[in-house]
Amino acid sequence: MLVCFVRPMIVVAGASDANQEGMGAFQEWPQVESCRLYTKFTARPDSPERIPFYVEKVFYQISQ
Repeated sequence: MLVCFVRPMIVVAGASDANQEGMGAFQEWPQVESCRLYTKFTARPDSPERIPFYVEKVFYQISQ
């Protein structure tokens, strides 16, 4: 018998500033677009102050 336990995983990754997009900045990779195929929810906060909003949204999504 195969038993599978599914546990949600939350990933927070660093990225270059949005105003440096297209300039070859360090860590410039379409991270959100790359993860979208494998996740229930992806986002890129526009400021550090918005992180709590998105964390709350993530917990709502994984509870669905």
